Amino acid sequence: FTDLPIFRTGALALLPLVLFNIINYNHSLKDKVVSVIDSGKHWLLEEKQHHTKAREIEIIAENGKDVFKAPLESVILFHSSGNYIEIFLRQNQGYRKKLFRQTLANVENYLKDVPDFKKCHRCWLVNTKKVKSISGSSKGYYLIIEDCDFKIPVSRNYISDFRNSRD
Repeated sequence: FTDLPIFRTGALALLPLVLFNIINYNHSLKDKVVSVIDSGKHWLLEEKQHHTKAREIEIIAENGKDVFKAPLESVILFHSSGNYIEIFLRQNQGYRKKLFRQTLANVENYLKDVPDFKKCHRCWLVNTKKVKSISGSSKGYYLIIEDCDFKIPVSRNYISDFRNSRD
């Protein structure tokens, strides 16, 4: 019976170490599960971003928090401004502009299944249903867009796409 107090003291001394290790292990498992879930969320967000309803466009910002949603008929064009895009939307007899954090390349990727949107220049993506006419010469071509008071440049690489679609 003389060994019993020594055993109790040893067990009590080891108890905080064992509890500390169990709690630490639990936290590390929790962190791993959270990181796996977060990586899955990112993947799911990408899937969700590519989803466009028949009559609506939905784009998720690079930060994953902001969402741009609008009917396809109201979107006139997208203009690249660095890591931002300017979205031109139809409003009454004119347009309004919305600045949104996303790249034009990503927007172009979202809209790859929507035939109404075509790139006309490295920093312009237009709704072809809103194009009134094409003007210019070999020195430079421009699109005239409904409800807009400015011309959209068309690079030589894309002019044939717009000419063919007008025929």
